[in-house]
Amino acid sequence: MDRPTVFAKSLRRGSASTILASVFLVATAFAQVALSQGNVPSQGSDDAMVRRVVEYYMRIGTEQYDRGYYADAEKTFEMAQGFADRLDPAQRAKLQSLQEKASQAVAERKKVLEVRQSAQDLLR
Repeated sequence: MDRPTVFAKSLRRGSASTILASVFLVATAFAQVALSQGNVPSQGSDDAMVRRVVEYYMRIGTEQYDRGYYADAEKTFEMAQGFADRLDPAQRAKLQSLQEKASQAVAERKKVLEVRQSAQDLLR
């Protein structure tokens, strides 16, 4: 068989995605090893990392809220709330506000669904 033909057939069967995934996993492993061999991080860099994670949770929760996934947004904000002690007061207040907004939306949606179910029951 011709070598280019064998290569093309193997690409069509999905081995290219397997190879790319393997390369990605190896690169990730090397990055983790390189990071772990660095200096021991100070408390300040740990706080900065946690703040970035909490900001990420807040951003994801806001996107979920904007798309109408209120219960998921509420859970995401609750996860972020676990690290609120590492946030500055303004971010903490924003997180609290987002969490309250999501909780209210969940409660309102629950009421609407109950009213809708009652209306459907009356129509039967």
